[in-house]
Amino acid sequence: MSNERKSFLDWRTISAIVFCFGLIVLWQNHLRKKYPAFYDAQKNAENAPQESVDGKDVEKNASPVVKTEGEISAPATNRLSDRIEERKGEELVHFEGKNLSFDISTEGMGFRNINLKQFTTRDKKPILLANNSRVPLYSNSIGDENLPTQFKIERVGENEFVGRARAKGLEIVKTIKVDESKYALTTSTKANGDVKSLTFLFSESVEINEGSFFIPNYDIDTFFVKYGTSDERLNFAKKDLKDTFDKVGVLAIDKHYFSRSLVDNSKILPEIEYDYAAADKVVAGKLIYKAIAGTDSMELNQILYFGPKERSKLLAVDPRLDEIVNYGWFGFLAHPMLDMLHWFYGLTGNWGFAIILLTLVIRVIIAPLHIMSFKSMKKLKDVQPTLQALKEKYKNDQQTLNQETMRVMRESGVNPIGGCLPMFLQMPIFFALFRLLSQAIELYQAPFFGWIQDLSISDPYFVLPVLMFLTMTAQQMFTPTSADPNQKKMMVFMTVLFSAFLIFYPSGLALYIFVGSLFSILQHFLFLRDKKDNKISLTAKA
Repeated sequence: MSNERKSFLDWRTISAIVFCFGLIVLWQNHLRKKYPAFYDAQKNAENAPQESVDGKDVEKNASPVVKTEGEISAPATNRLSDRIEERKGEELVHFEGKNLSFDISTEGMGFRNINLKQFTTRDKKPILLANNSRVPLYSNSIGDENLPTQFKIERVGENEFVGRARAKGLEIVKTIKVDESKYALTTSTKANGDVKSLTFLFSESVEINEGSFFIPNYDIDTFFVKYGTSDERLNFAKKDLKDTFDKVGVLAIDKHYFSRSLVDNSKILPEIEYDYAAADKVVAGKLIYKAIAGTDSMELNQILYFGPKERSKLLAVDPRLDEIVNYGWFGFLAHPMLDMLHWFYGLTGNWGFAIILLTLVIRVIIAPLHIMSFKSMKKLKDVQPTLQALKEKYKNDQQTLNQETMRVMRESGVNPIGGCLPMFLQMPIFFALFRLLSQAIELYQAPFFGWIQDLSISDPYFVLPVLMFLTMTAQQMFTPTSADPNQKKMMVFMTVLFSAFLIFYPSGLALYIFVGSLFSILQHFLFLRDKKDNKISLTAKA
C-alpha cells in the first residue's frame, strides 16, 4: 500500500467542481430565459414596501419609508420622482430625420419618444429613449417649481424650433436646432424679467443591473455626472440613491450602447439634485441654474446628444462627451486600441477579422515580455532539483535554507519574480482590451461569420469558449512550472475556471483570447523550442 498522501486537488475532484459549477450557471441562465415573468415577479416582490417598520404595523397601501444614511426617515412623497408633476393637456411637435426622430412637448419643451432609427434591439424592436417618462426629458420649469412651464412651439425651419412662454413675470424664449446627422441638438434658453433661477427636469424609467459576474447583463442604464474636475458614475441596482452636485458640465442617462446626454455651455453652471427610487426603477432630477444677483435676464446654452456611444461621434459633438463611455482605469490604452480596431475594420470590412488583426499586433508588441517570462521560468525549473535537495538537507534550519536558496538562484541567474513580472506588466493591456470589447458599440449586432452574428453577446453554441479553453489548456500544460504536482493542478484548475467565467461574456472577447492563445503556441514552436532535447515549452497566457 502506497504511503503517498493523496491530494484533494486530483483530476476527479477538479472535474466534478467544474462540471457542477457549469451546470448551475447554465441552468440558472436557462430558467431566466424560459420563465422571465416569474423572475420579474420575484424582483418586484423584493422591491415592494414591507408591511412593518421597526416592529410597528403599517397599512399595506401607505407610503413606504425611505431611509438614507445620516438622515431622518421621510415618506416616499419626498422623492423627486413623486414631487415632479405632469401637466395635463400636453401637445407634441414631431421631428422626423434619417437617423433620429423625437417629439418636443409643450411641457417645458422637453423630449419624448426619441427613436434612434439606424439601430434596433436584439429582438429587432426600435431603440426608444424617453418613451416612458413622467415629464418630458430635460423640460424647463421656473424657480423651485416641479411642474414644467407651458410653451407655445413654432417650427421656423426644417431643423429649428422656437418656443415662447410667459409665467411668473418672466418671458422665456427657447430655441432648438437639430443636427440629426450628429444625433445632436443645440438649445438656447433666454429668460427676461425678475429671474431668480431656471430649472430643467427629468424623471426617467431605467433598466437595472440584474445580472451577475457569471451571467452579465449589459442592457442596463447608468447615470453619469461631470461636476467641476470630478465625476460620478452610478449603476442602477436595488438600492435607493440620492445626491447633489455643483458646477455640472455633463449629465448622461445612458443605456449600455446609447446615451441621452446634456453638455452645458452656459456661463452659469448648474447644480443637480437627483434621486433614484429602486422600487419604481425611476431616476428623477433637477438641473438648477441660479441667476447672478442684480441681473434681470438669464441665457442658458446646452448641447443635447441622443445617440450611440460611438467615440468618433461623441468627439465630433463635444470632447467632454468622450467621458461617458466607461473604459475603466486603463482607458488611455483602450483609446489607441479602438482607433487601431477601426483601421483594421476599414481594411477588412468585418469587425471579427479586425479583432483578429488587433490581437496579432498586440501579441507582437508584447512578445518580448512573453520571452522574458519564459526564459525566467525555464531557469527556475532547471534549478528545482537543486532547490529540492537543499530543502531536504536543511529542513531543520530555515535560516541556512534561505541563504543557500538565494545563493543558488543568484549563481544560476534566476530572478524569483522574473517569471511573474512580465505577465503583470501585460495585465493593463488585457484589462483595457477587456473593457474595450465589452463597451464598444462597433461590435453591437456586428456579425463575424457562420453562427456568430453578434460579437457583443456570448457565443450561442459555446464553440468559441470551448476552443478558447482548449488552446489555453494546451498552453498551460507545457508551461514551465514548479515540480509541485498540486501547483500544476491548481494552474489547470484556474484555466478551467477562467474559461467558465467567460462563457456568457461577449464572443468578441472570447475571439481575442482564442487567437492570442494560438499565437502564443505558434510563437513558442518557432522561437522557444528547447533545441537540446527537442522539446516544446509554452508560456502562460497573457
